[in-house]
Amino acid sequence: MTTKKGWIFVALALSMTASAPGIANPASPYPSKPIKMIVPFAPGGSNDMVARIVGPKFSEVIGAPVIIENKSGAGGAVGAAYAAQAPNDGYTILMHSTTVTMQPWLMKNPGYELFKDFDPVTRMTTTPFTLVVSSPVGANNYKELAKYAKDSKKELFFGSAGTASSPHLVAEYFKSKSAIDMEHVPYKGNGPMMVALMSNEIQLGFDTIHSSKPMAESGRIKILAVTSLNRNNNIPDVPTLDESGLPGFDVGVWQGVFMPKGADPAKIDKVQKAMAKTLQDPDVVQKLNANGFDVIASTPSDFASKIKADMQVWSKVIKDIGYKPE
Repeated sequence: MTTKKGWIFVALALSMTASAPGIANPASPYPSKPIKMIVPFAPGGSNDMVARIVGPKFSEVIGAPVIIENKSGAGGAVGAAYAAQAPNDGYTILMHSTTVTMQPWLMKNPGYELFKDFDPVTRMTTTPFTLVVSSPVGANNYKELAKYAKDSKKELFFGSAGTASSPHLVAEYFKSKSAIDMEHVPYKGNGPMMVALMSNEIQLGFDTIHSSKPMAESGRIKILAVTSLNRNNNIPDVPTLDESGLPGFDVGVWQGVFMPKGADPAKIDKVQKAMAKTLQDPDVVQKLNANGFDVIASTPSDFASKIKADMQVWSKVIKDIGYKPE
């Protein structure tokens, strides 16, 4: 039989239990405050474009305001290092790109270690590079380019936005797979490289769809192929290198979401599913496709596998060209 004093003790214990954090008071539902999306590049770039296309719908789907914060510098390393220091409470996410698979071999100390500091959540979008040639080059597809390179008595030059830039590494990878003999000419940015291509100072290179499409439509350059396994919705008549004679050739620029290491798996799952639903929205898809992006929306495990595969490709390319990390 419980005494009066006993009931008082039980009531007091229940009261104390109820006031203990995380016991009787259930945790606030996630998310219960704004989510910060770190974009480690300046406004106006491809990562920022994707973030601003998906941001409003993602906010609606996940049920919380999403604040986009641009934190640029060192090819995305500054923003990634900044995000790596954020709490792993689910309220900071990083939207990065293919650059993260190159930086371990391009920088001595990028300020973060990808798999040590982050959990991959989902690959969102991808866009291929375009293989472009100057108009005087006697080739309208990859096979004709290979023949032109073999038969031509002139040396072929390819340009890039700078040594160890993404277009340079893609071209070196292409060179190793195609066995086309060509020499690299680095420029201070993509713009000067395309000017050189139009004047036939260089004969080929790799560019973005945004930059190359209007120039090809005006006849100033030719687009021979895209570097993805599937044709791009923005230039559907342009074949892939895979179907043109380089089986399995598949490189490009992707955008994806990461969360600081150790986040609650339930929160990772909620962000992944919310982003997947966002990327199914017809308006979002139309805007992304119109800007040259194809939707991916992968699982965390598929995204991690893609990252590891890309790291293998770029580590070999960077070592083969003899680049020394700075």
